[in-house]
Amino acid sequence: MLNTFQGEQVYGTICINCHNKSEWSTDFLELEINIKANVTFARNNARLEDRIAALLQDEKLTGDNKYLCSRCESLQDATRYTELRNLPPCDFASMERKKSKHNLLFPTTFDMNQFVGSAAARKAASSNKSARKNIYELRSVLLHKGPSAYHGHYEAQVLDIA
Repeated sequence: MLNTFQGEQVYGTICINCHNKSEWSTDFLELEINIKANVTFARNNARLEDRIAALLQDEKLTGDNKYLCSRCESLQDATRYTELRNLPPCDFASMERKKSKHNLLFPTTFDMNQFVGSAAARKAASSNKSARKNIYELRSVLLHKGPSAYHGHYEAQVLDIA
């Protein structure tokens, strides 16, 4: 199962002062995305592409949230980032487990190349359409129906290609 669903993501921090970079990698079985709507798209709609991009947005560490840089040996402004380094053969995205009035819109074929690697690599991949390694086809959706995450039932909607 791990060979089918496991990917690798990297969390990193770069000190603004000395540019020291610290990274640690971790394996994942799902991508946890926030499904809040993108106000520029539509009020209660969110696109999967936008929500994954939001997951990978850099975070500025400033003020009371400064980074303790090991090279500077003091609190410094920094940039924290998340990168997807390796994707599994089967991708699985998990949304928030709470009631929401937002809809998640997703394509039936999805190019994840635009989300793999560093910010510079992702930008290059968006302009290079010849790389076809991380293309996923939507085959199923798992929905929870009920008043809360602790009550209700799950419903699987699966594409029958037969």
